[in-house]
Amino acid sequence: MPSFPVHYSVRAVRPIEISSDLVGMNQFLIRKASLALREGYSGPAELIVAFMSRDFRGLQRRKRFAVLQHRLSNIAQRSTTEPKDINPAILQSSLIEQETYYQFKERFCQSLKSGQAFFNFLSGIQASVSGAGNESYRVHPIATTADANNVRWIYPDASLIPTLMEELRIYLADSRDHDLVKATVAHVVFVCAHPFSDGNGRTSRVLFNLCMQRQRGFVPLKAFQQISMHGYEIRLRLCQLEGDWFHIVEFFCNVILAFVRAGKLTMRLR
Repeated sequence: MPSFPVHYSVRAVRPIEISSDLVGMNQFLIRKASLALREGYSGPAELIVAFMSRDFRGLQRRKRFAVLQHRLSNIAQRSTTEPKDINPAILQSSLIEQETYYQFKERFCQSLKSGQAFFNFLSGIQASVSGAGNESYRVHPIATTADANNVRWIYPDASLIPTLMEELRIYLADSRDHDLVKATVAHVVFVCAHPFSDGNGRTSRVLFNLCMQRQRGFVPLKAFQQISMHGYEIRLRLCQLEGDWFHIVEFFCNVILAFVRAGKLTMRLR
């Protein structure tokens, strides 16, 4: 392991990069996930997260959940200092994200009317999930904590944030893409930009659900990211570094299918 930090830059991901050809290749899975969600679980997210926490290892071996992993997952697991299961902190975060989702869902469409309205909306979500006051977009550099290999990722320059968020707002307001595709794009663009000093991952997960609100239920994304054994992070990096949207869209389709399956298992055990 190097004694000094190794820095990699997170590329500013833009909504205009997503290819209709790649979406088309995922069309069957997108439709399957969408239909499953309309008929699926719509109860409290905490029940699903609690169930997944109790049977964490067992679920990782089930086909519907194992597909979230990546062939490099075991290697990635060894290089992280983050929790490798669903702990009480993840359950608590999921509860706060769910509460924030229901607090803001009726205002989502209106927030897309102008750049200022969108900023106020995102800032309100960030304040809710982080428990702090409303923030402005960051004006300073920001990076991840060094991992077990002393690698840090540096997020895009703060001067790009207003443009990136405005491009995202216009995409969400005007795009005719499927809700699941728009939710994926919103999540990826936001988390890659890291526009706030804190709460970016939590805000991006709420934003994903807001884009999917015509479907049933709140999806506790963090729990499924844990199940994926860094399969999520690997696909996110592929999108950041290579513009590979196919595999991150595919991942979130499989998250939806796993969520519906987890809901059925949860209800069966009640």
